[in-house]
Amino acid sequence: MSTKIKKSISYTVIMISIAVTALIVSGFNIQALNGIQDSAVWVLFILLAIGIVGFFLNSTKLILTEFACAAVLCVYLKSASNSALQMPVINDSVHFSIAHINLSSVESGYGDFIKDIKAKDLDIISFQELKPDWAAVLKESLVETMPYFAENVRIDLFGMSIFSKFPIVYQDTILSDNIPFLTAAIELEKEKTISVTNPLITPSINSTMDKTQKLQMEKTTDYIQSKTGTKVVLGDFNMVYWSTRIRDFRNTTGLMNSRRDISQSVLSIPYDHIFYSEDLECTRFIDLIDSTNIRLGIQADFQFTNNNL
Repeated sequence: MSTKIKKSISYTVIMISIAVTALIVSGFNIQALNGIQDSAVWVLFILLAIGIVGFFLNSTKLILTEFACAAVLCVYLKSASNSALQMPVINDSVHFSIAHINLSSVESGYGDFIKDIKAKDLDIISFQELKPDWAAVLKESLVETMPYFAENVRIDLFGMSIFSKFPIVYQDTILSDNIPFLTAAIELEKEKTISVTNPLITPSINSTMDKTQKLQMEKTTDYIQSKTGTKVVLGDFNMVYWSTRIRDFRNTTGLMNSRRDISQSVLSIPYDHIFYSEDLECTRFIDLIDSTNIRLGIQADFQFTNNNL
Protein backbone atom coordinates (compact mmCIF):
# COMPACT_ATOMS: atom_id res chain seq x y z
CA MET A 1 0.00 0.00 0.00
CA SER A 2 1.43 3.38 -1.02
CA THR A 3 2.21 6.13 1.48
CA LYS A 4 -0.40 8.38 -0.14
CA ILE A 5 -3.16 5.81 0.36
CA LYS A 6 -2.10 5.22 3.98
CA LYS A 7 -2.26 8.95 4.69
CA SER A 8 -5.68 9.21 3.04
CA ILE A 9 -7.05 6.34 5.14
CA SER A 10 -5.46 7.77 8.28
CA TYR A 11 -7.02 11.22 7.76
CA THR A 12 -10.43 9.67 7.02
CA VAL A 13 -10.31 7.64 10.24
CA ILE A 14 -9.22 10.72 12.19
CA MET A 15 -12.12 12.80 10.85
CA ILE A 16 -14.66 10.05 11.58
CA SER A 17 -13.30 9.58 15.12
CA ILE A 18 -13.52 13.30 15.85
CA ALA A 19 -17.04 13.51 14.41
CA VAL A 20 -18.35 10.50 16.40
CA THR A 21 -16.74 11.74 19.63
CA ALA A 22 -18.20 15.22 19.11
CA LEU A 23 -21.63 13.72 18.42
CA ILE A 24 -21.58 11.70 21.64
CA VAL A 25 -20.46 14.53 23.93
CA SER A 26 -22.35 17.35 22.19
CA GLY A 27 -25.60 16.77 24.06
CA PHE A 28 -27.78 16.80 20.96
CA ASN A 29 -30.76 14.51 21.37
CA ILE A 30 -31.29 13.10 17.88
CA GLN A 31 -33.60 10.08 18.01
CA ALA A 32 -32.11 8.45 14.91
CA LEU A 33 -28.59 8.63 16.37
CA ASN A 34 -29.33 7.44 19.90
CA GLY A 35 -27.64 4.14 19.13
CA ILE A 36 -24.28 5.87 18.74
CA GLN A 37 -24.59 7.59 22.11
CA ASP A 38 -25.70 4.35 23.76
CA SER A 39 -22.58 2.64 22.39
CA ALA A 40 -20.16 5.20 23.83
CA VAL A 41 -18.26 2.53 25.78
CA TRP A 42 -17.81 0.46 22.64
CA VAL A 43 -16.65 3.57 20.77
CA LEU A 44 -14.11 4.21 23.52
CA PHE A 45 -12.56 0.77 23.09
CA ILE A 46 -12.54 1.14 19.31
CA LEU A 47 -10.70 4.46 19.59
CA LEU A 48 -8.08 2.87 21.82
CA ALA A 49 -7.68 -0.03 19.39
CA ILE A 50 -7.22 2.33 16.43
CA GLY A 51 -4.67 4.32 18.45
CA ILE A 52 -2.68 1.13 19.03
CA VAL A 53 -2.83 0.36 15.29
CA GLY A 54 -1.36 3.82 14.76
CA PHE A 55 1.83 2.64 16.48
CA PHE A 56 2.30 -0.05 13.84
CA LEU A 57 1.55 2.42 11.05
CA ASN A 58 3.99 4.92 12.59
CA SER A 59 1.28 7.60 12.39
CA THR A 60 1.74 10.12 15.18
CA LYS A 61 -1.39 12.07 14.21
CA LEU A 62 -3.51 8.94 14.32
CA ILE A 63 -2.14 7.92 17.72
CA LEU A 64 -2.61 11.34 19.31
CA THR A 65 -6.07 11.92 17.82
CA GLU A 66 -7.48 8.52 18.80
CA PHE A 67 -6.09 8.65 22.34
CA ALA A 68 -7.29 12.25 22.74
CA CYS A 69 -10.81 11.29 21.62
CA ALA A 70 -10.73 8.31 24.00
CA ALA A 71 -9.66 10.61 26.85
CA VAL A 72 -12.54 12.99 26.09
CA LEU A 73 -15.00 10.09 26.19
CA CYS A 74 -13.55 8.84 29.49
CA VAL A 75 -14.06 12.25 31.10
CA TYR A 76 -17.56 12.51 29.61
CA LEU A 77 -18.64 9.09 30.89
CA LYS A 78 -17.14 9.63 34.33
CA SER A 79 -18.85 13.01 34.69
CA ALA A 80 -22.22 11.24 34.26
CA SER A 81 -21.50 8.56 36.88
CA ASN A 82 -21.02 8.89 40.64
CA SER A 83 -18.50 11.70 41.06
CA ALA A 84 -17.09 10.60 44.44
CA LEU A 85 -13.48 9.46 44.09
CA GLN A 86 -13.63 7.33 47.25
CA MET A 87 -16.27 5.08 48.75
CA PRO A 88 -18.02 6.70 51.74
CA VAL A 89 -16.83 5.74 55.20
CA ILE A 90 -19.53 3.75 56.99
CA ASN A 91 -21.12 5.91 59.71
CA ASP A 92 -23.66 5.39 62.51
CA SER A 93 -26.67 6.73 60.63
CA VAL A 94 -29.65 4.81 59.28
CA HIS A 95 -28.69 2.31 56.57
CA PHE A 96 -30.94 0.62 54.02
CA SER A 97 -30.65 -1.51 50.88
CA ILE A 98 -32.88 -1.05 47.87
CA ALA A 99 -33.19 -3.01 44.64
CA HIS A 100 -34.94 -2.70 41.32
CA ILE A 101 -36.14 -5.74 39.35
CA ASN A 102 -37.97 -5.91 36.05
CA LEU A 103 -39.96 -9.13 36.31
CA SER A 104 -39.61 -9.80 32.59
CA SER A 105 -35.95 -10.66 33.28
CA VAL A 106 -36.88 -13.55 35.59
CA GLU A 107 -36.14 -16.88 33.89
CA SER A 108 -36.53 -19.20 36.89
CA GLY A 109 -39.82 -20.35 38.38
CA TYR A 110 -41.73 -18.42 41.02
CA GLY A 111 -40.35 -20.50 43.88
CA ASP A 112 -36.69 -20.19 42.88
CA PHE A 113 -37.05 -16.47 42.31
CA ILE A 114 -38.62 -15.85 45.72
CA LYS A 115 -35.91 -17.96 47.37
CA ASP A 116 -33.20 -15.90 45.65
CA ILE A 117 -34.83 -12.61 46.64
CA LYS A 118 -35.24 -13.59 50.28
CA ALA A 119 -31.58 -14.64 50.40
CA LYS A 120 -30.54 -11.08 49.45
CA ASP A 121 -32.17 -9.72 52.66
CA LEU A 122 -33.18 -6.46 50.99
CA ASP A 123 -35.05 -3.66 52.76
CA ILE A 124 -36.94 -2.23 49.78
CA ILE A 125 -37.63 -3.67 46.33
CA SER A 126 -39.09 -1.95 43.27
CA PHE A 127 -40.76 -4.28 40.77
CA GLN A 128 -41.77 -3.35 37.23
CA GLU A 129 -43.81 -5.12 34.54
CA LEU A 130 -46.01 -6.41 37.36
CA LYS A 131 -48.96 -8.45 36.07
CA PRO A 132 -51.75 -10.10 38.09
CA ASP A 133 -49.99 -13.46 38.42
CA TRP A 134 -46.81 -11.90 39.75
CA ALA A 135 -48.76 -9.58 42.06
CA ALA A 136 -50.42 -12.55 43.74
CA VAL A 137 -47.14 -14.46 44.10
CA LEU A 138 -45.23 -11.52 45.57
CA LYS A 139 -47.91 -10.62 48.12
CA GLU A 140 -48.23 -14.20 49.29
CA SER A 141 -44.49 -14.94 49.38
CA LEU A 142 -43.13 -11.68 50.83
CA VAL A 143 -45.81 -11.00 53.44
CA GLU A 144 -43.59 -12.12 56.34
CA THR A 145 -40.34 -10.38 55.34
CA MET A 146 -41.82 -7.36 53.54
CA PRO A 147 -45.33 -6.79 54.89
CA TYR A 148 -45.69 -3.26 53.46
CA PHE A 149 -46.32 -2.66 49.77
CA ALA A 150 -47.74 -0.24 47.23
CA GLU A 151 -48.82 -1.52 43.85
CA ASN A 152 -50.44 -0.69 40.55
CA VAL A 153 -51.28 -3.99 38.88
CA ARG A 154 -51.91 -3.95 35.12
CA ILE A 155 -52.11 -6.46 32.31
CA ASP A 156 -49.77 -4.41 30.11
CA LEU A 157 -46.07 -3.61 30.67
CA PHE A 158 -46.68 -0.74 33.08
CA GLY A 159 -47.67 -2.58 36.25
CA MET A 160 -45.37 -1.91 39.20
CA SER A 161 -45.01 -2.28 42.95
CA ILE A 162 -42.78 -1.30 45.86
CA PHE A 163 -42.27 -3.76 48.73
CA SER A 164 -40.72 -2.71 52.02
CA LYS A 165 -39.71 -4.00 55.44
CA PHE A 166 -40.58 -0.54 56.76
CA PRO A 167 -44.01 1.11 56.94
CA ILE A 168 -45.29 2.87 53.83
CA VAL A 169 -46.97 6.00 55.12
CA TYR A 170 -48.03 7.43 51.75
CA GLN A 171 -48.42 6.17 48.20
CA ASP A 172 -49.58 7.62 44.92
CA THR A 173 -49.71 6.82 41.21
CA ILE A 174 -48.76 9.60 38.81
CA LEU A 175 -49.87 9.47 35.17
CA SER A 176 -47.99 10.81 32.16
CA ASP A 177 -49.79 10.29 28.85
CA ASN A 178 -51.75 7.48 30.59
CA ILE A 179 -48.47 5.78 31.57
CA PRO A 180 -48.12 5.48 35.36
CA PHE A 181 -45.25 5.65 37.76
CA LEU A 182 -45.53 4.71 41.41
CA THR A 183 -44.27 6.64 44.42
CA ALA A 184 -44.23 5.72 48.11
CA ALA A 185 -43.06 7.44 51.29
CA ILE A 186 -41.30 4.90 53.51
CA GLU A 187 -40.62 5.54 57.18
CA LEU A 188 -37.24 3.98 58.04
CA GLU A 189 -37.49 5.23 61.61
CA LYS A 190 -38.88 8.26 63.41
CA GLU A 191 -38.10 11.42 61.41
CA LYS A 192 -36.30 9.36 58.75
CA THR A 193 -38.67 9.02 55.79
CA ILE A 194 -37.61 8.53 52.19
CA SER A 195 -39.59 9.05 49.00
CA VAL A 196 -39.18 6.15 46.55
CA THR A 197 -40.33 6.62 42.96
CA ASN A 198 -40.08 4.01 40.19
CA PRO A 199 -40.78 5.37 36.70
CA LEU A 200 -40.79 3.00 33.73
CA ILE A 201 -39.71 5.16 30.82
CA THR A 202 -40.72 4.28 27.26
CA PRO A 203 -37.80 3.48 24.91
CA SER A 204 -37.14 5.97 22.11
CA ILE A 205 -37.67 3.58 19.21
CA ASN A 206 -39.44 5.97 16.84
CA SER A 207 -40.48 9.61 16.75
CA THR A 208 -43.82 8.98 18.48
CA MET A 209 -42.25 7.01 21.34
CA ASP A 210 -39.48 9.60 21.56
CA LYS A 211 -42.10 12.30 22.23
CA THR A 212 -43.69 10.04 24.86
CA GLN A 213 -40.30 9.50 26.50
CA LYS A 214 -39.70 13.25 26.54
CA LEU A 215 -43.08 13.88 28.21
CA GLN A 216 -42.44 11.12 30.77
CA MET A 217 -39.06 12.56 31.72
CA GLU A 218 -40.53 16.04 32.04
CA LYS A 219 -43.36 14.73 34.25
CA THR A 220 -40.93 12.76 36.41
CA THR A 221 -38.62 15.77 36.72
CA ASP A 222 -41.48 18.09 37.73
CA TYR A 223 -42.75 15.59 40.29
CA ILE A 224 -39.33 15.00 41.88
CA GLN A 225 -38.72 18.75 42.02
CA SER A 226 -42.01 19.21 43.85
CA LYS A 227 -41.01 16.77 46.60
CA THR A 228 -38.91 17.75 49.60
CA GLY A 229 -36.78 15.53 51.80
CA THR A 230 -34.85 12.37 50.99
CA LYS A 231 -35.50 10.88 47.55
CA VAL A 232 -34.62 7.71 45.66
CA VAL A 233 -35.67 7.30 42.03
CA LEU A 234 -35.11 3.91 40.43
CA GLY A 235 -36.39 1.95 37.47
CA ASP A 236 -35.98 1.09 33.81
CA PHE A 237 -35.24 4.38 32.09
CA ASN A 238 -34.43 2.77 28.72
CA MET A 239 -31.60 5.28 28.37
CA VAL A 240 -27.94 5.14 29.28
CA TYR A 241 -27.01 7.26 32.26
CA TRP A 242 -24.87 9.57 30.10
CA SER A 243 -27.80 10.37 27.78
CA THR A 244 -28.83 14.00 27.41
CA ARG A 245 -32.25 13.48 28.99
CA ILE A 246 -30.91 11.76 32.08
CA ARG A 247 -28.20 14.40 32.44
CA ASP A 248 -30.88 17.11 32.22
CA PHE A 249 -33.04 15.20 34.71
CA ARG A 250 -30.20 14.95 37.23
CA ASN A 251 -29.07 18.55 36.73
CA THR A 252 -32.59 19.84 37.34
CA THR A 253 -33.44 17.62 40.31
CA GLY A 254 -29.97 17.56 41.88
CA LEU A 255 -30.01 13.77 42.16
CA MET A 256 -26.83 11.69 42.29
CA ASN A 257 -26.03 8.58 40.25
CA SER A 258 -25.41 5.33 42.16
CA ARG A 259 -23.25 3.91 39.38
CA ARG A 260 -19.52 4.54 39.53
CA ASP A 261 -18.88 2.62 36.32
CA ILE A 262 -20.41 -0.05 34.14
CA SER A 263 -20.07 -3.01 36.44
CA GLN A 264 -21.58 -5.47 34.01
CA SER A 265 -20.17 -6.60 30.68
CA VAL A 266 -19.75 -3.86 28.09
CA LEU A 267 -21.76 -6.14 25.81
CA SER A 268 -24.84 -5.23 27.87
CA ILE A 269 -25.64 -1.53 28.03
CA PRO A 270 -27.21 -0.47 31.36
CA TYR A 271 -30.68 1.05 31.05
CA ASP A 272 -31.80 0.60 34.68
CA HIS A 273 -30.62 3.14 37.23
CA ILE A 274 -30.87 4.28 40.84
CA PHE A 275 -30.61 8.00 41.59
CA TYR A 276 -30.67 9.59 45.03
CA SER A 277 -30.68 12.93 46.83
CA GLU A 278 -27.55 14.50 48.30
CA ASP A 279 -28.46 13.76 51.93
CA LEU A 280 -27.67 10.11 51.20
CA GLU A 281 -24.42 8.30 50.43
CA CYS A 282 -24.24 5.21 48.23
CA THR A 283 -21.99 2.68 49.98
CA ARG A 284 -22.43 -0.11 47.41
CA PHE A 285 -23.87 -0.62 43.95
CA ILE A 286 -24.05 -4.07 42.35
CA ASP A 287 -25.88 -6.07 39.74
CA LEU A 288 -28.51 -8.34 41.30
CA ILE A 289 -27.70 -11.91 40.24
CA ASP A 290 -29.81 -15.00 40.93
CA SER A 291 -28.59 -18.51 41.82
CA THR A 292 -28.35 -19.48 38.15
CA ASN A 293 -26.14 -16.44 37.35
CA ILE A 294 -28.95 -14.56 35.57
CA ARG A 295 -29.02 -10.81 36.05
CA LEU A 296 -32.30 -9.75 37.68
CA GLY A 297 -31.68 -6.05 38.22
CA ILE A 298 -29.64 -3.72 40.38
CA GLN A 299 -29.10 -3.07 44.09
CA ALA A 300 -27.75 -0.09 46.00
CA ASP A 301 -26.96 0.32 49.70
CA PHE A 302 -27.33 3.72 51.31
CA GLN A 303 -26.62 5.60 54.49
CA PHE A 304 -27.56 9.11 55.54
CA THR A 305 -24.69 11.59 55.45
CA ASN A 306 -23.03 12.73 58.65
CA ASN A 307 -24.91 16.02 58.34
CA ASN A 308 -28.19 14.09 58.65
CA LEU A 309 -27.44 11.82 61.60
